[in-house]
Amino acid sequence: MNDMIPEAFQEFIYIALILVVIVVVVYITLKLIKIYQNVRATKRKENLLKKLHKEVVFPETHEEFATYIAEFLMKNDYTDVKINKKFDLVADKDSLDFFIHCKVSGDLIDEALLNEVNKTKEQLDKIGSMIVTNHSFISTERALAKKHRVTLWDKDDIYEILFNEMVSEEFRKKHDRKKPVKMEWG
Repeated sequence: MNDMIPEAFQEFIYIALILVVIVVVVYITLKLIKIYQNVRATKRKENLLKKLHKEVVFPETHEEFATYIAEFLMKNDYTDVKINKKFDLVADKDSLDFFIHCKVSGDLIDEALLNEVNKTKEQLDKIGSMIVTNHSFISTERALAKKHRVTLWDKDDIYEILFNEMVSEEFRKKHDRKKPVKMEWG
């Protein structure tokens, strides 16, 4: 280094530089591990969603789709699920009553449909309203529904719920422990 700096201080500087390099390497390694884990988790989610898309085929008729959604809601802690003659549903979740319009066509939702859904909700004295479809909603439909305070679920939302159920079921199976043995102390 420099002849003006005492030898002990030079050693201290070398050791400090080595420690800084080690800390930086460890920090970068931890960041890379986290990135790798996130990439693996994302890939796993994509693979599971692809599997769901292959396994879950939504019914194409109004009656079958409404029945499918009624069963889906019951599996997801909705109670008092009922289907009417027009294949719309009413259901209860956490003491809140909902009116659910099942839509199987790919037609866009508009002001008229949203007004009709809200009018039916009020006539049935329900707290919330929802439109569920076996197709996909676009952003303009979502914005319009938000303005009318109507919740939208399309096939991707349903896939996401099914995915979360699948992951939590795998977690439960993986981490399910046997009941502890009761020990008698004598």
